[in-house]
Amino acid sequence: EVAVAESVESLTRSDERRAFWDLVDLGTTTVEIRVPVTYRYHVRLDEDWTVEIEDGFCRVLAPVLRPSQPPAIHTDRIERRVEESWLRFDAAEQLAVLERQLTPRLSQLAADPRHMALVRESSRQAVARFVRAWLLTNGAWGPDRVRAIQVQFADERGDELEVPVTLVVGD
Repeated sequence: EVAVAESVESLTRSDERRAFWDLVDLGTTTVEIRVPVTYRYHVRLDEDWTVEIEDGFCRVLAPVLRPSQPPAIHTDRIERRVEESWLRFDAAEQLAVLERQLTPRLSQLAADPRHMALVRESSRQAVARFVRAWLLTNGAWGPDRVRAIQVQFADERGDELEVPVTLVVGD
């Protein structure tokens, strides 16, 4: 595990019903669930890592950053909201459908690029600390040896990407 992010997510479902060839509006039922979620992210240690050391500079190409699935849903703080029109009596059914969709939808959100972007830098720092500990164990970290670490994830490859130094001696 390299990063943890907490968020309150809001999921909504609306169902509109009409009758008599869409001439009569039977109303809409809208249900919403707000739930605190903990997302966790990891890199796999058993995948390919590239570590290059040159002139006191360590470049690390780590495996792809991945969400740990499923996200942790804090059911003790879940909130439910229901709006239904006077001809609709299916709020409980609509809420049950939304509750069944909760884990799959939150799992999709965990892998969403916007959520991944929120934890990418803290993940980079965690990987750099891991590499520094490994270098310390092997006697390769310090002023006369490796002085800086740069971490890039495998899904960030590209010439246009400029990853700054992640960790330097003294950090």
